[in-house]
Amino acid sequence: MVHHFPLVSICIPAYNDPILFKRCLDSILSQDYPQIEIVVSDDSTNDQIKVLLEEVSIDHQIKYVLNVPALKSPVNWNNALDHASGDFVLLMHHDDFFTHKNSITSFLELFDNDHKIEVIFSTPQTVDETGNMCQHRYTSSSFNKVLQNPHRLFVSNILGAPSNMMLRKNNLRYRADLVWMVDMEYYYRNILSGVKIVYTSESLVTTGVHQNQTTAFCNAHPEISLREHLLVACTLSNKVFTDVVIYDHFWRQLRNNRIRSMNDPLFHGYKMPESMAHMLKFLTILPIKLSFNGVLSKVFMFLSYIFWLLRLK
Repeated sequence: MVHHFPLVSICIPAYNDPILFKRCLDSILSQDYPQIEIVVSDDSTNDQIKVLLEEVSIDHQIKYVLNVPALKSPVNWNNALDHASGDFVLLMHHDDFFTHKNSITSFLELFDNDHKIEVIFSTPQTVDETGNMCQHRYTSSSFNKVLQNPHRLFVSNILGAPSNMMLRKNNLRYRADLVWMVDMEYYYRNILSGVKIVYTSESLVTTGVHQNQTTAFCNAHPEISLREHLLVACTLSNKVFTDVVIYDHFWRQLRNNRIRSMNDPLFHGYKMPESMAHMLKFLTILPIKLSFNGVLSKVFMFLSYIFWLLRLK
């Protein structure tokens, strides 16, 4: 039971799609928690979101900001967070929604039970355009492994979308130069900050999955993933690449994008981190066709990895 009612800011970076926005808004308005601030940072190309907000009866505090020109993700996310006044914040994408009427209360009960907790993740749950639900449950052991090795998030983001996370208000923001890896990198910095982070096995938020999402766009343009791996790799210590799982993951980024030279046009304007430059020296020994042979690729990756370890000694 929550013994007091601090203000909770639900920050929505909106972009068109009033139908999904209405689903999100309705889930907020149905919450049994009394102290809610709704912050909408609107990148829409029309006034449909604004009109919808004007037509709906809302008892909670609301802040609406129309961005002209559009800020785009993730700057729009940060803009929503910058306008938040609450003691606790949750960044809710407009195509996501609270699963239960007591979702916010459930988050706050966990915070209330341990005042050292700074961040809470709920178990990811998704729904597709046909209404099929899928819960992506992970164990406490898996969660603790992420806390111990946060760089593993760049291989597999088991924590899900930002909507799954409520946190005490802070000044940490999403990197404006990332799109595909932006949430993973944000979680990574939260974990590295040393704050207490926990998760609940409840799925308090449901994430909408559809073809118009940034994820679908990035999947269709793999070069985005490679460039962002370069940017992230430049911020990681060489020691991180002593984890063979990470080393192999970044090796695959180079191989799958058929990178054969540090002068590749995809690298124009980007710095090649030492770790990936080392991988490239070994990867280019193999002809492109042979590099996609699973056994050969793994052997050369492992040889490269061994020499990387020796190099760091």
